Amino acid sequence: MRAHFPAGVVLALLASPAFPQLFLQQTVTATGSATVAATPNQAMIYIGVVTQARTAQDATSQNASLVQAVLAALSPIVGTNGTIQTVSYSVSPNYNYPQNGSPVLTGFTVTNTVMVTTNDLTSIGKIIDAATAAGANSIQSLQFGLQNQQPVVAQALQQAAMSAQSQAGAIATGLGLHTTRVISAQEGSSVQPIVTQVAGTANTSTTIQPGTLQIQASVTVVMEVSQ
Repeated sequence: MRAHFPAGVVLALLASPAFPQLFLQQTVTATGSATVAATPNQAMIYIGVVTQARTAQDATSQNASLVQAVLAALSPIVGTNGTIQTVSYSVSPNYNYPQNGSPVLTGFTVTNTVMVTTNDLTSIGKIIDAATAAGANSIQSLQFGLQNQQPVVAQALQQAAMSAQSQAGAIATGLGLHTTRVISAQEGSSVQPIVTQVAGTANTSTTIQPGTLQIQASVTVVMEVSQ
């Protein structure tokens, strides 16, 4: 049989010491951030071969020959320290647009881009020089990274979490309270791009100076506080 209580009894129970945490929980929220520097140990080089011809067949044939020459030049340099893979391929028509007439097809452009990933940063200049000597005419980008970034990200998150907890404690102390436990935590992390310097001319070898990776992390904590 279900028991029935007058409304006044229910209100008295809700206000009794048996229910304090349901309605009187106090919290503070704080966000901590951290940045950890890391030396890159991997590079991704995007190398392109662009050809143009009157017909699509001629453009693709010329492109294929040059790409084969580029791959043959790169393979012994990359060796077992990296990989070479095609990342994009396109065939597009070229038009001339006369001022008072319809567009006129003038030929085709074929672009084949390969990504060279290497764990030997000392070979980057050799890779670029060998590729361009073999016929590559577009070095689209050079990116640096880590073979395994998880340990560095974990380090940054740990520092950010400690900072968040410290800030929450400072807030609580300023309010005449102290922290008791973590209610929730949210994290975020990112790897900042590297600024690189490329030096070299037609008569000298390409020199690459990799920068330093900046791994940034943030942690937001909600902490319970009490008197």
